[in-house]
Amino acid sequence: MDDVIFAGSKTVMPVNKAMVKLTFLDETREDSAQIFTISRVIKRGQGTNEYFYNDQLVRYKDIRNLAIQAGISKSSLAIISQGTISEIAESSPEQRKQVIEEVAGTAKYKIDKTEALTKLDQTLIAIEKIEIRTKELEKQVKQLEKQAENAKIYLEKSKQLESVEVGLIVSDIKKYQTELDQVQEKLNDLKFQEPKFISEIEANEKIIITNTQKRSEIEAEINTKNREIHRLKEQINTLNLAYAKATQLQEMILSSEISVNFEQKMAALRQKYSLISAQKDNFAKLISQNKLKKLEIEEKLNTFRTQKGEIERNLYSLNSEKIISQTRISELKKSLESMSFLPKGTKIIIENSFLFPGYCGLVSDLIKIFPKYTGAIEAALGPTLKQIVVDQPETAVSAINFLKKNYAGSATFIPLSTLKPRFIPDLYLEHLNSQKGFINLASNLVDFEKKYKILADFLLGGIIVADTIDSANQIANFLNHKNMIVTLDGDVIRTSGIISGGHKIKNDSSFSIQYKIDELTNNLNFFEEKIQEFKVKSNEFEQLITRESVFLQQININLNDLEQKFSNSENELIEIKAQNEGLEESLNQKDDLNLSLNRTLKEKIELENVVLELENQCKILKTEKKQLDNQISELTVLVQELNQKQRKINADLNQNQNYKDKYEFLITNLRNNLSQKYSLTFESAAQKYELEIQEKDAREFVNSLNLEIKALGNVNLDAINDFEITSQRLEKLKKSQNELETARSKILEVISDLDKIIIGKTQEIVDLVNSEFNLVFQNMFGGEVQKFILVIKTIF
Repeated sequence: MDDVIFAGSKTVMPVNKAMVKLTFLDETREDSAQIFTISRVIKRGQGTNEYFYNDQLVRYKDIRNLAIQAGISKSSLAIISQGTISEIAESSPEQRKQVIEEVAGTAKYKIDKTEALTKLDQTLIAIEKIEIRTKELEKQVKQLEKQAENAKIYLEKSKQLESVEVGLIVSDIKKYQTELDQVQEKLNDLKFQEPKFISEIEANEKIIITNTQKRSEIEAEINTKNREIHRLKEQINTLNLAYAKATQLQEMILSSEISVNFEQKMAALRQKYSLISAQKDNFAKLISQNKLKKLEIEEKLNTFRTQKGEIERNLYSLNSEKIISQTRISELKKSLESMSFLPKGTKIIIENSFLFPGYCGLVSDLIKIFPKYTGAIEAALGPTLKQIVVDQPETAVSAINFLKKNYAGSATFIPLSTLKPRFIPDLYLEHLNSQKGFINLASNLVDFEKKYKILADFLLGGIIVADTIDSANQIANFLNHKNMIVTLDGDVIRTSGIISGGHKIKNDSSFSIQYKIDELTNNLNFFEEKIQEFKVKSNEFEQLITRESVFLQQININLNDLEQKFSNSENELIEIKAQNEGLEESLNQKDDLNLSLNRTLKEKIELENVVLELENQCKILKTEKKQLDNQISELTVLVQELNQKQRKINADLNQNQNYKDKYEFLITNLRNNLSQKYSLTFESAAQKYELEIQEKDAREFVNSLNLEIKALGNVNLDAINDFEITSQRLEKLKKSQNELETARSKILEVISDLDKIIIGKTQEIVDLVNSEFNLVFQNMFGGEVQKFILVIKTIF
């Protein structure tokens, strides 16, 4: 209907809307509402109408109802033309009904009835839908009610179970922890003994090998000397035969077996005296030689004992250092296992890390520091080394809530998803490379997995490492203190210009503790090697001392024997002089026979001295060999015993390790059960719960409740809430259904009332029309009596 809107002219601008406004006067009223207006507005391009009553926007329905109530329509009884009467006479009952209704003013009620019928249809449809939904919800409620009952039983029994089971778990953990501590103490003691036995076995085996080699060498030397003795004794036997032939006549003369003159007898005596005197001189010479050897041996013994004493002192010192290192390693390992160097909250999160899928680890575990740069990186990171890395903030929030619930301290978290790398522009790096003392960026001096590069760049990407504090200061001035700088010694220059440094006391971290353990382990291996080396040397000196002691003992025996022989020879010479007067004057007389015998005797004595020396050496070697045999035998038995002890220690180690694994497994499972089932840490549970009944009764009670809970089958804990929500929805639906039923009844009542009104008003008009219509027909047409008959069934 845009064509009714003024489109404009040459002198007047077009408008965007057209409006029709009617003003009415209601003379039945005397108030301000006597005059009222009705307007209709059409806007260009919209195709819709707007209606106004007294310039207030209303609906078309409101205007229509107003017109119906006022009796305004295109036809009325005010004027009935001839044509109208003709139309009425010729119209169908349905058309006449419409005229009568229009005259009676029942159209409004008919419209109201139509709307009521529409609402009734809608209400019936809604009731049908609600009935369908109600039946579905009733089924759901019935199922959820049973599930909710099971859930309530489950929660009730779980609550009963919690009060006892948590106390029982705490009791079990304490018991197993006590057992674990005892087993750990045994393990530490066994681990402490194990290297000692291994070291002793290895040292003794080395000594056995060395002694076996020496024994073989001594046997070869004894065989060589025995062959030499045998050869010399053959020579001596030859000389003895010659000497015996030469001295036989002398013995026969001196024993008066042969009658000789005085001169011959004196010659024989001189010969005997000369031979005994030569033997005496030989004894004196041997005594002197043995005394010199004795002094040499005693000096050697003192030297060997001094050296052995020094080795024993070194051994004692090394063993002390070894024990100190072993003890320190044990303490550090215990500290590393117990994580005592970490804050309480951090330790709790690590122990319960399985509860947090986004847990990555400590910074010190994810970023590996090269030993050379330990001081610099630890100074750069500081307490950050003990912070926990997670995947995203939600994991950190979950962990913090866990700590709060258990009053388990606090911890600091680094979510990887929120990190942004820090870096130094390439332009600065080019200039830094030319600076004295510049080493590298801290992020380039550590090792890490590829997925943690963002972590390394965030923590270390903007930190510079220099060699000394002097170089660091120059670099800081060059950069105008834009970046943090650390030195290899751990000195720090911050961006604020603050400088910290000096002698550093290293803070404990998993890396530094492991570094100390590795360092002490290397020292321990060095001590072990040195101890074995000194044990072998000590044994060598012990053998030397034993050998020289045997040699000294043999020399003392020889000296006693030689001194006795020397004394006997001297007494024999004195006796010969005393028994034979004049012998001393003739002793200086020489003859060829005496000279020959003296040479033979001298050669014989020299050979006998060599043989005696060789025999003494053989005796010493045999004694040494016997001692080596005894030591080899003793050490072999000792090694067997040590191996047996070692096997027992290994068996005890394996057994106690199995016990340890068992108790650790039980404790871990119990702790996990506490964390997963009750969201409690052991420390928190130990404070809140205590087993108040006997352990046996508690365990039976827990097992019984667990069986009852298990018998419930799959429990839907959400069923309680779902049951309440669904029941509320069902109640609302039923309430809505009741309201709709009430509405239906009311609508039916309204329809019935409207029918009564329509019938009444129509009947009233019909009666009025009949009284007047008959006169009209008679006067106009001269016809018979005409009248309308209201047939309710037909019309309605």
